[in-house]
Amino acid sequence: LDARPAQGGGMSWAGATKKPVQRHKKAILHTVVQWLQQNRRPGARHTVKDIERGLKTLGVSLVRGDAVFGKLRKHPNVKVVGDGFDYKPEIDNVFNKSQLRDTISRNRSGLRREALEDAYIGAKEDLKALEDEELVTKIMNKEDKQDIFYPVPPKKIRMDDGTIVKMDDDIKELWNDIKIPREVDLTQSLVDSGHIDKATLRKKKQYLIKKRGLGGRARKSSKKKQKKIGTGRITNKHMIGQSGYEFLGEI
Repeated sequence: LDARPAQGGGMSWAGATKKPVQRHKKAILHTVVQWLQQNRRPGARHTVKDIERGLKTLGVSLVRGDAVFGKLRKHPNVKVVGDGFDYKPEIDNVFNKSQLRDTISRNRSGLRREALEDAYIGAKEDLKALEDEELVTKIMNKEDKQDIFYPVPPKKIRMDDGTIVKMDDDIKELWNDIKIPREVDLTQSLVDSGHIDKATLRKKKQYLIKKRGLGGRARKSSKKKQKKIGTGRITNKHMIGQSGYEFLGEI
């Protein structure tokens, strides 16, 4: 290379050519996964040539055996299909609104909005529709501010015998009609049915009596203490014998 003085006192290298900017391996991996996400479809299989052709403008190339190719095969959002690849969402094998609702219904502990909207192309709009139709409900996680979606219980359920029962008024009425037995009656029923033997029940009663005291809490005496009247000194002796004060003579 020929070094020549340049304007401004610097040096310029004649014959030097700029090398293409090398993309970081993580950036390449992210770009490929993103492309697979955008071009996914049921049963898709994207070969290496398909990926390179799709990312030709970005100059992405995949070489079998290099680090990027190996990490792509092990990526949690990528599934290997024969000699090709396809995108694998966190919630897999869901392709329409009905399946999306069923997935939410099966996961009573809730599912994140991000995972649901990434289930398939169009899942975001279907999730919004389910929410508008009040078929699902959401609660925001206070820690990461992420919406968690839960199933809404159906208003009607089918019992084992085929009977259709409403979840609202019928269930409440059925619950209210259940009579809760007294503790004494319940204990006696358990003894009669053989679930509790009399010896165990006797020991339990003895333990409770010992714990609380033989007579339970001591009752406060309702009788007021009678105030003793002392034999004090009579100071009105001159009234003894007078009419109406005969009782003084009896003291």
